[in-house]
Amino acid sequence: MFGPQKDVAGECNARLTIADDYGDNHATVRCQKEPGHAGKHREMYGSRLAGTISIEWERDERIPPGEPVTVDDLMKPIENVDDEEDEAPEELLLRVTG
Repeated sequence: MFGPQKDVAGECNARLTIADDYGDNHATVRCQKEPGHAGKHREMYGSRLAGTISIEWERDERIPPGEPVTVDDLMKPIENVDDEEDEAPEELLLRVTG
């Protein structure tokens, strides 16, 4: 779909644009919490237009679904990610607040 999305009746319809950071039609989000943290992952940043942006999600896409997550997994550099699968796993939840 190109152009602005249509508003949906009964919903807020606020918009937030996340930039394509590598020119691959994806926007990369990286957790900023300490390695091995408990709870959801989170990235926060400031936007001139929207103010503070906070994105939270539950599962690290670098870890295959069903495998246990270790601290060593959390320390892997992003360059080692196998990006053969373009679709996000069903377990991935994204909440954007701003």
